[in-house]
Amino acid sequence: MVDERYTVPDQISDFMITLDRIDAIGTRMDERLKGIESQLESIASNPLLEDTVSMQVRIDEQVRNMSHQKRRVIPTYTNSGRTTVTTPQEPSVLGVEEIITKYLSYQDADLSNEDKKSSLKASLALPSAQKYAKVLQRLDDSSMRQVIELAVSLEKECSKYLAILGVTPSPYAQSRTWAIWDIAKQMYMMDHPEQTDVTRYNIGNPLQDGTIRFDILDRHLGWELENSFWEPNDSGLEGDDFQKEIDLIYLRNPHEDGTLPSSDYTALGKAVRQRYRIVERMRRSKEKK
Repeated sequence: MVDERYTVPDQISDFMITLDRIDAIGTRMDERLKGIESQLESIASNPLLEDTVSMQVRIDEQVRNMSHQKRRVIPTYTNSGRTTVTTPQEPSVLGVEEIITKYLSYQDADLSNEDKKSSLKASLALPSAQKYAKVLQRLDDSSMRQVIELAVSLEKECSKYLAILGVTPSPYAQSRTWAIWDIAKQMYMMDHPEQTDVTRYNIGNPLQDGTIRFDILDRHLGWELENSFWEPNDSGLEGDDFQKEIDLIYLRNPHEDGTLPSSDYTALGKAVRQRYRIVERMRRSKEKK
């Protein structure tokens, strides 16, 4: 039953009070941000610090992240492209440099401390790493968990095929970096398809598209095989036609340093993985007879 004593003016009054509370919260947030910015700028101006430029970059990132807590636009990715949803969820608390360090620089690989430092230095200097880190920075916690889970799954799948083929994995194979890097690159390319050759490089959301996930797996598998100087007869996959296919990939369009284009690493990994499945199917068929 409606309380007739709760009149329209009363409702308007309550609504105005709610708006006043929201404005007060926004004002306190602005004051908090100004205070944090002032403190950080004071710290950055300290002459005892060796690298004030780097500190200022971190200050700017922290202030931006705090500002985004009021209202944040989070990108979500579908096979048809990128959509945005406005949500009050908090953004990643990690800055770009921290994301590169944690996810995009092989710090989880079985490398010496010196090699890890070199890898981190190289990653921090790459413009592409900065771009992909910003893609990861915009993801909400749920999407970032999906990225990490997919990366772990891809790493395990790649290691499985290398073991089957009798190939000793490089220290990089058992790291999440190569998978997270490629996942973030795919998301970046969905926003910037003009920056890649779509006739040679598939673009899609690896969190939803199985073809893209296999491309990521095949790309690194191909790199591991080429890096180990693998040949078909090393794994019992010999065959004239298959050997010609592999030779064609190796010789098609190598770079001056002997490495292959990304598309050819993908082709190599896919050819070997599919050949193994054919050979394995034939073997099982013979065993049944």
